[in-house]
Amino acid sequence: MEAPPRSRSLRFRLLVLFGLIVAGLFYYAIGSMVRDARQIAEMRAVEQGIELTTAASALVHELQIERGLSAGYLGSRGERFRSDLAGQRGQTDRRLEALREQARAVAGGPLDAIIGETLREALRQFDPLRETRQRIDALELAGNASFAFYTQNIDRVLGMLSGLGELDTGEELSDSLAGYQFFLLGKERAGRERATINAALSTDRPLEAEQEARLHTILAQQDAYFGQFPHFASAEAARRFDALLATPAALETARIRDRVIAQARRGEFGENAGHWFATITAKIEAMKEIEDLIADELHARVDAQSHAAWLGLWVSLALCLLSIALAAAFAWVLHHALRALDTAVHLAQSLAAGDLTARIEVTRSDEVGQLMQAMQTMTTKLSKIIGEVNSGADNLANASGQVSATAQSLAQSSSEQAASVEETTSSM
Repeated sequence: MEAPPRSRSLRFRLLVLFGLIVAGLFYYAIGSMVRDARQIAEMRAVEQGIELTTAASALVHELQIERGLSAGYLGSRGERFRSDLAGQRGQTDRRLEALREQARAVAGGPLDAIIGETLREALRQFDPLRETRQRIDALELAGNASFAFYTQNIDRVLGMLSGLGELDTGEELSDSLAGYQFFLLGKERAGRERATINAALSTDRPLEAEQEARLHTILAQQDAYFGQFPHFASAEAARRFDALLATPAALETARIRDRVIAQARRGEFGENAGHWFATITAKIEAMKEIEDLIADELHARVDAQSHAAWLGLWVSLALCLLSIALAAAFAWVLHHALRALDTAVHLAQSLAAGDLTARIEVTRSDEVGQLMQAMQTMTTKLSKIIGEVNSGADNLANASGQVSATAQSLAQSSSEQAASVEETTSSM
């Protein structure tokens, strides 16, 4: 019997069908693995970005204090804040070195392409820091110039962080980053407020028009940033910020600020610069605690998303391995089942050709094995039936021979009787 074309064989059709199923499963699993791997890399970049942001915000915090102390030192013509300023510069230098360490860690990584150059440019702006401090110590730098130097450096550091918005972080994490940046920008305006009012109280003279306009701009920006912050912050961070605004330090800061605004064009504020600086610094330190809380929340969210991505990657990998194992098991089962079926087909073909001597060994107990056993039984019974038919035919042939011999004997007897009758008739 001629074998069917390859495209019509059962083996071919089963393999094609199962191959399509496995291919679809592989496509889904590999696609999931690629997405999870990308998310893991993205989360690593986000984690580096948060670590960089933490280092940058710590530097900004110290620069804000140094800016305020420098403003008070220059405003008092070197009579106040000398020792505080010297100690604060050491704190700033340590934070600056920590940010440089983070910049070296970012170099060459996935985050480098996004904010690497901006980060390096921001750090280069600190090259004149030593010279600027020397000019401040010698009272050779005007208060506005000192304020501008520190503010520009702070703005560059904070501006660098805006590049993190290009990361694909998901809606929840993106909102958290936005809230973090709004809070940092609002806190920076609080630092500018500290330096501006500290300079004014140190001189106790009317504010210049430029200085007064700058103060109003700082306060408006501070209100705008802190007004946006609760929309992106967690419930705990928003609650703690509301509680901060009701603290004695915040209330005293607002009182002194209102006094300075009311007396801006007359001077003689009647407030102690040291008290102002200590009061608003206590408020900003409380802001720093909220800032640290936000950073911890960001780390927790990144860790959760990274853990979920790793879990998805392992599940996808397990699914791929399971698919391979199932494909191998199916191919093995199919091969042995079809080989047994081929044996059954050859037996059937032998039977069709009239060969009843073919025998098969049944080693399976499944449906294919049952089919082979049934064909083996059928072969045995056919052989028995055909043997019985052959035996009956032989017996019939023997009986026919005996009948023929009897008939021949009867014919001979009849001939002899006829001859006898004929002789008798002739005699008569």
